[in-house]
Amino acid sequence: MRRLLPLLLLVVAAGAVVWLRSDRAHRPDSLAWRAVDRDLASRYTDLPSTTTGALAGRLDQPVPPLLLDARTEAEFAVSHLPGARHVDPDAEAEDLAAALADVDPEREIVVYCSVGVRSATVTERLREAGFARVENLRGSIFEWANEGRPVVRLVQPNVPQDEKWDREKAQDHFTNILDLTSADGTPDVVVWPETAMPAWLEDVPHLMPVISSAAGGKPVIFGVNRGEDLRVYNSLVLLEGAGEITEVYDKHHLVPFGEYVPFGDLLGRIGISGLAARQGYGFSSGPGPRVIDVPGLGRALPLICYEGVFPRDL
Repeated sequence: MRRLLPLLLLVVAAGAVVWLRSDRAHRPDSLAWRAVDRDLASRYTDLPSTTTGALAGRLDQPVPPLLLDARTEAEFAVSHLPGARHVDPDAEAEDLAAALADVDPEREIVVYCSVGVRSATVTERLREAGFARVENLRGSIFEWANEGRPVVRLVQPNVPQDEKWDREKAQDHFTNILDLTSADGTPDVVVWPETAMPAWLEDVPHLMPVISSAAGGKPVIFGVNRGEDLRVYNSLVLLEGAGEITEVYDKHHLVPFGEYVPFGDLLGRIGISGLAARQGYGFSSGPGPRVIDVPGLGRALPLICYEGVFPRDL
């Protein structure tokens, strides 16, 4: 019997691990979930927290809470809550303060991770760092997803700028971004970076079904250059279904001397053109800000890069 006891304990432990990793364990009414919740309550008795339902309502406020994702960068890359910002779950209070130096200490902050353990530690350290209105999200991203709330996958292929338009490497970069798009998990929306497509939109209609297939039919938002008549735009495209383009937004706040050159016709005669311009004297401005409807996410205001510094458009 003594020989069998270690083996029996091993089998029980393995079974518990398998069950804890199952979908049933991530349900809010499951035994494992209630155990985690009780453990957090006993370990962090004075730590402010909020629920997923309460957070969902607060995200509709004029100034919603800042969401901080306290998981690994790899987990964050797979999926995260819309608008969330990543922080190092192992960072000390002073390092978190430095990473959030641009955040008002009085700003409402909600921290989440997978089930609420790592985020509780980060919440505690943020309060030590002087952030007075920070809360831990009970149940975190698992409970959020299980309740059918939107989860975004932000794809970042980290392509060096000097390789972005290299034709010999374009296929490898495109394959990589497709692989990242089709990673494990079921996000509601997939977002690619600005000018993620190393081609003109009008030249690659055959790739739209390929992108949608990689996303499992979920909406994909990606950046791309496009031409219309004699104008060139830095654009955002919303792709749905089997590769149907349902929205196109053209960036309207362009970077001076980067995406366009003032008095371009005149300065172009002496060889001065926009640093980011790929032909002619740069990009043309779009008609202005516009809200788009993103299935699974709701209404969204596109902002491309530099446009985020214009608060009147937020």
